[in-house]
Amino acid sequence: MAIEGKIAKIIDEQHVIISVGKSHGVKDGMNFTVFALGDVVADPENGEPLERWELPKGGIVAMHAQEKISICMAEPQKKKERAKVDPSTQTLSADMIYVSKRREQRGEAGPAALNVNKSQIEGMPDIGPISVGDLVRSVEEP
Repeated sequence: MAIEGKIAKIIDEQHVIISVGKSHGVKDGMNFTVFALGDVVADPENGEPLERWELPKGGIVAMHAQEKISICMAEPQKKKERAKVDPSTQTLSADMIYVSKRREQRGEAGPAALNVNKSQIEGMPDIGPISVGDLVRSVEEP
């Protein structure tokens, strides 16, 4: 069963406190996702409401679980593999150019485009930054 809570306090840009702790099953190192709720999605066949869709805002990791709260830090970013280049032959400006390029310009694959009915595209809602009161849920089973 997933553990659910809320962002209780924002410490800085890397650390937050969530409203669940050891008494809820939180352990140090546990991963959580922070999310907002979108609109209710209806069944296209009968119009019956299915459920509200979740809009992920970011990932956090419990660093220190206390009894009723946990201090969490931002999920570490995964390091992307770069082509092996002899560092003695690369100038700082060349490295800056590489970092500033978009993913596809650097030769990294992004998600494939779906062949969708463009007249039905609604777009992603603006979910805003992580804020006090946002929902959190553990990613793995406790």
